[in-house]
Amino acid sequence: MRVQLALNVRDIDEAVAYYTKLFGVEPHKRRPGYANFAIDAPPLKLVLFEDKDATERLNHLGVEMFDHDDVMAAGDHLETQRAS
Repeated sequence: MRVQLALNVRDIDEAVAYYTKLFGVEPHKRRPGYANFAIDAPPLKLVLFEDKDATERLNHLGVEMFDHDDVMAAGDHLETQRAS
C-alpha cells in the first residue's frame, strides 16, 4: 500500500526536475502535461498534472493498494464503520 498524492503544477518540466532531484528517481510514466513517480521510500505515488490556471495545488489524494484481499478488507472495514 502507498499514499497517492496528485498535484496541479504550473510547469511540468520544472516540477519533474525538482521531484526527480528530491526523491532520486525518474518518473515512472511521462506524457505531455503529466508525470507520475512510483517512490519506494517513502511509499508514495506522486502524480503531477500541468495546469497553469489551477486555483488549488492539490488535485486529489488516494491510497494505492496492490492486493485484492487488502482492498476487500478495507471495504469491509468501511462498511462496518458506516454501520456503527
